[in-house]
Amino acid sequence: LILGGFDRMTDADLGRLAGLSNLERLTIDEASRITDRGVAALTSLGRLRVVALHTVLRLTDEAIPALAALPELETLSLRCTNRMTEEGLAGLGAARGLKTLHLDHARALSGDTLIQIARSLSLEELSVESSPHLADADLLALTELPTLRRVQLYGCKKITDAGRAAASAARPDWGRPAFNRWEATGT
Repeated sequence: LILGGFDRMTDADLGRLAGLSNLERLTIDEASRITDRGVAALTSLGRLRVVALHTVLRLTDEAIPALAALPELETLSLRCTNRMTEEGLAGLGAARGLKTLHLDHARALSGDTLIQIARSLSLEELSVESSPHLADADLLALTELPTLRRVQLYGCKKITDAGRAAASAARPDWGRPAFNRWEATGT
């Protein structure tokens, strides 16, 4: 189910999705009235495997426990999470079934927290966009995670060509496709 561009959608509207008990995929895009309370209502959708919350600007750290509590959640995409703190994002480590994580514009995310999340979840795929704190050392730490098959980092300006080369040498199984969309310098 894709719900996008509905500026009038509210938390109560998300609560009405409770009757869709077999729903496995949900994308919400550009919903400026949705808050943490609306995301909490998603916990009634126990079969959700894929959740994408893009430009749902009022979400804070309070949304993380509800997302982490989804028992079948395998893929989570959060875009424009400016109100989420590093401490809140660390709570994603409780989402035990999570295999794919996309964090776009997660400006509060540090390398240490990202490594902690990836390590605790045995992530297979990770993409991060526009995180100003991620650096070469963080990328190299990710190479030590055996379950991680694909890493994409966009606009992470502290990751250099040298860091990418070192990661490629450490994890040749990641191959070129994992690196072809990286933007090491942000240019």
